[in-house]
Formats: sequence, C-alpha cells, structure tokens
Amino acid sequence: MSALQDEIKRAIAAELGPTVERIERLLTTIRNERSDDKPVLSREEVADILNVNPRTVSNWVRDGKIESTRGPGGRQMLIPRTEVERLLKPSD
Repeated sequence: MSALQDEIKRAIAAELGPTVERIERLLTTIRNERSDDKPVLSREEVADILNVNPRTVSNWVRDGKIESTRGPGGRQMLIPRTEVERLLKPSD
C-alpha cells in the first residue's frame, strides 16, 4: 500500500470515526429503553434522535423511505422504533 493510500485511509477514519461512534451511542440509547414502553415514536422524537428537521421525517414517510402509522384521530404520525434502528444501522 502506498503512502498516499495510507494517508487517505487515516483521513477517512478520522472523519468517519465520530460519526460511527455517534451512531453506536444512539443505537445503545434506543436499545436501553424498554421497547414495550414505547414501541412507536412521534415524528419529533425521531427527528431529535436522527438530528434532522421533523419535516424531513414527514418527507421520508411520504417518499416511502420509512413506515409510519397514525395515532388516534389520525393526526399524529407514529414511527415504529424498528424503523429508527434500521436507519441508524451502518449500511454494508
């Protein structure tokens, strides 16, 4: 492996390391909460966990990127915890 390839690998690891660590912490936080207490999350909770705007979560639902259901009365968007975990998993 060339010196340039080694340098590129170190730069990538330095950039992605904090991101991977953050994802692992978020997954641990989600898993540590009792899933039977809260099997679904509100749009705002999901946005907070994923560090995005709640409107982004709505767009993902609209575009079919994540599943959701509606709460009583049909107004509140509820996203299964498993969908959040799926989004947080690093893709292979």
